[in-house]
Amino acid sequence: MMDQIKDVYVLDDEIKRLKNQNQLLEEYEGPVYNHIFRKKRGQAVLDIGCNNGMKTVERFDRKEIESVTGIEYHKELVAFANTRYKGEKFVFYQADLEDSGLEMVLKKDMKEKKITGYDVINISFVLMHLKEPEKLLCRLKKYLKKNGTMMIIDAEDRFSTMVPDEQKRMKLFLDICQRDPLSGNRHSGEKIKRYLKKSGYHKIVVHSKCVNAKEKEKDKKELIFDTFFSYLPLDYAYLCETELEDSDYFEIKRKIKQHYAIFRKEFVEKSVYVACGVMIFTCCR
Repeated sequence: MMDQIKDVYVLDDEIKRLKNQNQLLEEYEGPVYNHIFRKKRGQAVLDIGCNNGMKTVERFDRKEIESVTGIEYHKELVAFANTRYKGEKFVFYQADLEDSGLEMVLKKDMKEKKITGYDVINISFVLMHLKEPEKLLCRLKKYLKKNGTMMIIDAEDRFSTMVPDEQKRMKLFLDICQRDPLSGNRHSGEKIKRYLKKSGYHKIVVHSKCVNAKEKEKDKKELIFDTFFSYLPLDYAYLCETELEDSDYFEIKRKIKQHYAIFRKEFVEKSVYVACGVMIFTCCR
């Protein structure tokens, strides 16, 4: 699956969407990060799924943090991140999270930094794209310092809603998201707490279950819509080009074309309450 999404993640439209996502999530992530990094200095951070490095720097360029290691699957994004951000504090590596090469990279990084583990491991919208996310959580545990903190952010569509929604367009587009193989497991969030318990983590806390906007918060609703739905026309155009034998993709593409503009208008401009499921967890080793 990671090979399949490679071309999509480096497109300008996707980079723009990620910027909107970063802006939206700051309200929900910020207080959690502030709590994690309070007081203690000299911390080492591992950011799993760092993309082009932009948000890694925005999140972790803090006085409490001494070093940040970003891990990303796509070579192009790693090259960009190292060109733009690599320095005394930040470094980025390419690794497949479901391959043994990840551990080689982490051991090399820890040896070079002369650390025994990471104080904080951050995993943002990654588990939903893995075949066996529990295995990654188990593997990462030994690289997290004792009493270190892991923070996980992932999608969970059961907390997504739009009220009122007489035409049920929210349900239509959530179904389209769930049928999009590039979108990952849209119900990943509900399984994470169980994975963490089974893997032996403790002090598991759920900090948030959704991002939401009230009827008159138009700017915020635009950010939510762009984060959770703007990629669908691009994804299904790509799938129709690469998966020619699957006629369902062509039918879904037709539905998107028919309903997308009016759904966005209802979502953003009308007097509706909207929420999209994003779960934020912290736990300790």
